[in-house]
Amino acid sequence: MVVAAERSYRDAVRWIKSERPRLRRAAFARRATRAAFLTGLALMGSIGLLSPASFGAVTGRTSLRDWPPVVVACLVVACV
Repeated sequence: MVVAAERSYRDAVRWIKSERPRLRRAAFARRATRAAFLTGLALMGSIGLLSPASFGAVTGRTSLRDWPPVVVACLVVACV
């Protein structure tokens, strides 16, 4: 009875391990870093274009006067 239980447990462990895909750590880290960099670049670029007074040059002005803070807030909420 014990031998049969050990064998079935061993078979179950082998089956679970064989079904799990291998994680390639370097490729995963590279993809995650690239995605985080591009997302941050897009977010900072949109803040710089839409509301330059709150990011970058203090005397900067945007061509769109009243709505940029609302757009920046929506972008931040969408990214979170």
